[in-house]
Amino acid sequence: MKYSSYENLHKNIYTLRNPVEPMEDQTLCPPITERIRHSEKDIEEALRMLGLLSNPLRLKIALLLSAQEMCTCHLEETLGAEQTLISHHLRLFKDLDLLHERRKGKWRFYSLKDSRVKDILKSAGLI
Repeated sequence: MKYSSYENLHKNIYTLRNPVEPMEDQTLCPPITERIRHSEKDIEEALRMLGLLSNPLRLKIALLLSAQEMCTCHLEETLGAEQTLISHHLRLFKDLDLLHERRKGKWRFYSLKDSRVKDILKSAGLI
């Protein structure tokens, strides 16, 4: 019985010390089938959009504006945040061209312009 265990141990040590070598025309790694199909510009834009949504307040703004058009005062009331803070975050959305802004007199109404934001929210299970 001890001899059998020793023999198995010896075989395991031999296997560890002598790994299987690939044949000349083969590698141990599977072939690469995927390539990055997007430009650096597309990747940078996606990173900016994901970064924008990484802030809790901006994510909440995106959720609200994905459901309906809202004015700044309704965003303030719903989110419990100051107008200046809401305006600052809306400016970041506008800088990335993600918002549609409609003016009616002195009022400004906002809605999401880019469907990719909604797609991100959907894939996160938020809408």
